[in-house]
Amino acid sequence: TYKWQASETWGECQSQCGLSGTRTRPYSCREFGQDGRVSDVPAKHCGGERPEPESEPCDGPPCALQWSLGFWSQCSVTCGTGKRYRTVYCGDPDSDKDDYLCQDEPPVTSRQCRVKACPNLKDENCRDMYSFCPGYRALRYRCKRSRFRRKCCQTCQDAQSSVQDYLSSKGQKTL
Repeated sequence: TYKWQASETWGECQSQCGLSGTRTRPYSCREFGQDGRVSDVPAKHCGGERPEPESEPCDGPPCALQWSLGFWSQCSVTCGTGKRYRTVYCGDPDSDKDDYLCQDEPPVTSRQCRVKACPNLKDENCRDMYSFCPGYRALRYRCKRSRFRRKCCQTCQDAQSSVQDYLSSKGQKTL
């Protein structure tokens, strides 16, 4: 006996991610043997035209997750240069397990910020402890170190004032 029968397996859901779609299964001509075996045979054995494929609704594939971005924090300093931070997560904000589900690299979580220039506070008790302090080159870098600044206070304070005066004369913002 020959007859048209729908396939047992459905095709893939034809839909974009996250949307409903349709999946189909075609009909094929089958031979039903007296011994109970069923096998596919050429369409010429079945009478009439092949029926249209069956279809049913389906859910499309899940969409890749996108990075979620928190708001930028306030600058970490009240004057000078600091940092702003924000939370960045993929999926569950309380877990790092979903981060591999986002396909892109995670966005930056910190960036530099600059707030108004810090006031130039002169320390009246600021004195160099050593006579060699004014002889140092590259004071800009050495004065960033608190131990050097303590030992060569007057030299560092004078160097900062001269840099600010120079920048002011050029119309640039002071540090």
